[in-house]
Amino acid sequence: MGTPLFEYGIQHEKGVIRAHVGVLACKVYVFRAERAVTVMGKFRQCHAFQPGVNGATAIGYAVPVGAIPGLRTLRISTDWTTIFNQDDSTSEKGKSAVAIVRRLLRDARFPLPCDPRLVDNVRMQIEGDDIIVEGRWRIQVKCDYRAGDGHPLCTGNLYLQTHERNPLKLI
Repeated sequence: MGTPLFEYGIQHEKGVIRAHVGVLACKVYVFRAERAVTVMGKFRQCHAFQPGVNGATAIGYAVPVGAIPGLRTLRISTDWTTIFNQDDSTSEKGKSAVAIVRRLLRDARFPLPCDPRLVDNVRMQIEGDDIIVEGRWRIQVKCDYRAGDGHPLCTGNLYLQTHERNPLKLI
């Protein structure tokens, strides 16, 4: 199998929000990482591979899209997915996935959890402040090429990685 896999994945990341870009499905699946971690152990563990590498390069769980509480599905145009090539490296696919999530954020289409505070100060209300929203979010973006549904090659699942190795020394 080559070098061992190290524990690295969703269970240890600092990101609060996960965004999996399902390229074939033309969807972005958005959910709180902690909610996925609480359910992933109920599903089958599977391996991931990289072209030109002997043995698995990652281990994770295949979690059905509907199993993650509070998951939101955002549809994206097939035009948006033309930036992907299935033969691209995992790094290139990741960069393309980030570009899509950035676009959703810029277009105010990305759901960000928040705790809106009502303004009860009359003077502030008169000046135009009725609700104040403050926040800082960490978003982990993944290219999950065959995730979800909507295409014959889609898996119906999200791949939640827990272990990896990086034999090609890619970022």
